[in-house]
Amino acid sequence: MTVDTLKLYERLNKVGMSDALAKEVAEVFKETNEALADRLATKEDLEVKIATLKFELIKWMLGIGVAGTLALLGILPKLIR
Repeated sequence: MTVDTLKLYERLNKVGMSDALAKEVAEVFKETNEALADRLATKEDLEVKIATLKFELIKWMLGIGVAGTLALLGILPKLIR
């Protein structure tokens, strides 16, 4: 998300804020936006995280399925006797 600092400055100036104060407020908004941009996740960040979690879930499910099948196969011959 970007902040149009010129538009913000003009709006503040239009409602009677002094030039210096309007410029300072616009600059603070810009700096705050830049600082937050580094900390917020993007859609791409979330998609990568979801894909990673899906892979991990599938890996664990397959592992548990294989382990369960092997355990069942190991027990079946003993049950049949």
